[in-house]
Amino acid sequence: MKKGIMKKTGLLAILFLLVVIPLTNVSNAEISTPIPADNQIEKSNIIQAFNGNISTTYIVRGSTISFYGTVLNYGNLNASVLSFNAEFIHLEGNNRFNRHYSVTIDDDHRNLGPGESFTGTLRDEITNPESTYNVSIYFVVEDVYDETTEFGAPAWNFTAAENIIVTVIDISSPSGIILGVGITFGVSVLIIVVIILYGWLKEKFAKRKY
Repeated sequence: MKKGIMKKTGLLAILFLLVVIPLTNVSNAEISTPIPADNQIEKSNIIQAFNGNISTTYIVRGSTISFYGTVLNYGNLNASVLSFNAEFIHLEGNNRFNRHYSVTIDDDHRNLGPGESFTGTLRDEITNPESTYNVSIYFVVEDVYDETTEFGAPAWNFTAAENIIVTVIDISSPSGIILGVGITFGVSVLIIVVIILYGWLKEKFAKRKY
C-alpha cells in the first residue's frame, strides 16, 4: 500500500514539475558559458585587442564575475596599457542602469613593448539592477603610433569584444524567487524519483532470491 502511494506521489510530482518549470520564464542555460570574441575594433593598425571573454552571461546580482582580453603591439615602439574595462549598457536605454567596471594597470606592468602582448583580467562584483545589457570589453592604451597630435600619445579604447548580451537577475526579485523555487522543487523531484527507483530495484532483486 505504501509503495503504491509513493509511486503515485512521484508521478504527480513529475507532472507538476513539467507544468511549473516552463512558467518560470527564467532560463539558466547560459550559465558559465564562455563567450569568444569574434568582434574586434582597431583605433590603429598596429595596436590591436582581441579575445574578449566573460565568465558567464547569466549573472546573479552581487556575484563576482571575471572578464578577460588580450592586446598586442605589432609595432616597434613601447606603448602603455592604462586600464582594462567592461562596460554594461542597458538594452532599453535606461542610462541609470549602466555600469562601468575597470582595473588600473600598475606602473610596473603596463609597458607593452614591440611584438609583446598583454592579457588583462578583471574580477568585480556586478551591481547592475536586474535587466539585460550589452557588454563591451576593452583596453585603454596610449597609442604612440598616432601622429595626429602634438601633445603626446593619446589614450584610445581598444575593444577586445562587444555586443555580448548579458542578463542580470536579483535573487530577492520575483523572477529570482521563482528561479530558486523551481530549482529547489526540481531537486526534490529528483530525490523522489531516485527513492522510487531504489524501492523498485530492491523489490525486484528480493523476488529473484525466491
